[in-house]
Amino acid sequence: MDVDVRDFESPPKHDDAILLLAVLNAPVGDEARAGMELLWTYREPPSLEELVQAHEVNSPGYGQVMALLTVGERLGTFVKNGVLHQRLTLELIGMHAVWSRTERIIADLRRERSNPKLFENLEWLATRPPA
Repeated sequence: MDVDVRDFESPPKHDDAILLLAVLNAPVGDEARAGMELLWTYREPPSLEELVQAHEVNSPGYGQVMALLTVGERLGTFVKNGVLHQRLTLELIGMHAVWSRTERIIADLRRERSNPKLFENLEWLATRPPA
């Protein structure tokens, strides 16, 4: 997909940093950080089934991983639509690591919900080439 984003050529703006910090410092940002920490406790990135075996759907752990996916999707949407600076977002968030830990879960959720577009903006951002 060819998307016109504010990329590596233009410097990030102060507003980019403010929006990025607002997303990260919101309560969902804390949950997302906890979700990433939880995923690092697995030797290999877990499947959805493995996650649910250890953390039931209504458990805090499951909710934290879903918060991570939600934050990643929001950030991907902002970058894809030119609202946030791509390089700044990639550098601050570590989206490549997020994708490496969540790719199997996302694939399983897409199959389970018959929605191949689920978390597509997270994937789009996380698979952008690094600076």
